Amino acid sequence: MGAVTIRPASTHGDLHACVALQLAVWGLDQQDVVPFHQLHTAHEWGGQVLVAEVDGEIAGFCYAFAGKQYGKPALLSHMLAVRPEHRGMGLGAQLKLAQGRWALANGYDLITWTYDPLEAVNATLNINRLGGVVHRYLVNHYGEMDDDLNKGLPSDRLLLEWHLSTPRVQAILQGKETPPAPDAAHLCRVPVGFQRIKGADPSEAMRWRLLVRDELTRALAQGYWITAFTLNEEAGWYGLSPEPA
Repeated sequence: MGAVTIRPASTHGDLHACVALQLAVWGLDQQDVVPFHQLHTAHEWGGQVLVAEVDGEIAGFCYAFAGKQYGKPALLSHMLAVRPEHRGMGLGAQLKLAQGRWALANGYDLITWTYDPLEAVNATLNINRLGGVVHRYLVNHYGEMDDDLNKGLPSDRLLLEWHLSTPRVQAILQGKETPPAPDAAHLCRVPVGFQRIKGADPSEAMRWRLLVRDELTRALAQGYWITAFTLNEEAGWYGLSPEPA
C-alpha cells in the first residue's frame, strides 16, 4: 500500500485530475462530466473538493456543493470516485470522513447524497461505515443515463442523510467506539454483485430493481428509516427501523 494523503484540492491541476477521474471511473461522455469551472467555483464559494493521493498520484476525489435540506444549510455531496486500481484501500471512507469533519468545521451539520440501492458495497460504506440513514426513495431520479454503470435501467436512488451531530456519527468521525444502530424491525434483501448481474442478465437486473423499489418505497412510506445494512457472500440486507437513531 502506497503513502496516502487526503487533502483539499489546491491547484487547477488537481481539479483537472478530478475531471479525468470522472471519465475513467464512470465511462462518461465529455458532455456529462462536472467540468473544471464548476468544480472550481463550488470549491471556492461554500462547497468542497477533496482529493486522495497515493504516492503523489491523485487516485480519488469527492465533490460537494452548498445547498439546503429541510429549510436549512446542508452540504450536498455529488460525487465520490476512486480509480479501480486503488480500490480496496479504504480511500472512499477516508474521503467521506474528511468531508464530514470539514463540513462540521464550516458550519454544516448535515450532508446528503444519493446512491443506487442495489449497489451493496456503497450501502455498506454509506450506512454501516459512516452511519448514514435513509427515509426517501427516489424513483428514476436522473431519468435515462448512458454511462457504463447506469445505462439500461431506471436510475432509482436512495437519499442518504448524514447527520453529523448525532452521537453515532460523532463517534465515527472521532474514531471512537460506535453506538449500535437501532434494532431493525423490517428487512429488505438486495443481491451481491449487481453490476455482474446486469451484464449477464438485464431482465434479472430489472426484476431486482422493481422488487427492491416496491419493498423499500412501501416501508419508507409507512415511516420506517433505513438504519443498517449487512452483507455476506450471498446477499445484502437493509435493516429498517421506526426511528432514525
